[in-house]
Amino acid sequence: MTIQLVGGLGNQLFGYFAGKFVSQKLGVPLRLDMSQFDKGITAHGSDLRDFKLDEKIVNLRQETRFPVLVWQNVLNLIANKVPVTRNQVERVLNIHTAQPIGVDPRLGAIKPGMLIRGYYQTFRYVWAVVQEPEFSGLHLRNPSTWFKDMKHEAAAAAPIMLHVRRGDYAKPANANFGMLSAAYYERALAQVRAKLGSTNPVWVFSDELQAVREELAGHLSGVVRFVEPPSEVPAAESLMLMASGAANVISNSTFSWWSAILNPESIVVAPTKWFKAMEDPEDLIPGNWLREESVWK
Repeated sequence: MTIQLVGGLGNQLFGYFAGKFVSQKLGVPLRLDMSQFDKGITAHGSDLRDFKLDEKIVNLRQETRFPVLVWQNVLNLIANKVPVTRNQVERVLNIHTAQPIGVDPRLGAIKPGMLIRGYYQTFRYVWAVVQEPEFSGLHLRNPSTWFKDMKHEAAAAAPIMLHVRRGDYAKPANANFGMLSAAYYERALAQVRAKLGSTNPVWVFSDELQAVREELAGHLSGVVRFVEPPSEVPAAESLMLMASGAANVISNSTFSWWSAILNPESIVVAPTKWFKAMEDPEDLIPGNWLREESVWK
């Protein structure tokens, strides 16, 4: 069985855990297809290969003959235009495509040997995998000296990890995703302070750090540090560093969502609305996370 990973690092992780969930249910080995790493709106400069993985990584776009790819695309287009044909098309292609970006109600239809495609933005499959005794966690393949030093500092300082998503969200084509305002981060931080107190420093991470430094000026209480990793360090290290704080204030970004879900003892504050002008994925936010009203920029 193969899961086709797509998009940036956060979405690749969702696909990876969904694939592990299905492979464990079926009792079959899992392969990871990297042919769609360059698809989607996000390029973090990092991908799933920055983690230690036991699964085999393949590139089906390179392995599949061009006429077969054309045939697959034609049938998939028919299934999209005429949804009643989807099950038949999937049986012919041996490809399962999830329609929602969250919980997949047809996950039980997947058979051994199928190629699985989708975003799978939900905590359901992640928690199911994490709770398995054989799961040993996510670990960086080759952590840098910077990461090791910063993680040591985080262990001593117990910072509040705050992530601000900007970058590609600022493009007009992506306006439906929405960018959370400084007011959201200020109020979310206040929720954390009410739980932790005022002594924990705030470490700010962003894909546009200088702009966010100016934007959040005067909105964050206590000691604030804007974390700028070295250019050669992959984004996976920032994600894993954010997973080592006392609390996580996350944006509407799968990248910061993962930093929170991988930090099980953390106090987490997430926005009430994930997308500004789209339907939110089902079961994306765990019930034990705190919520703060989404105020858009």
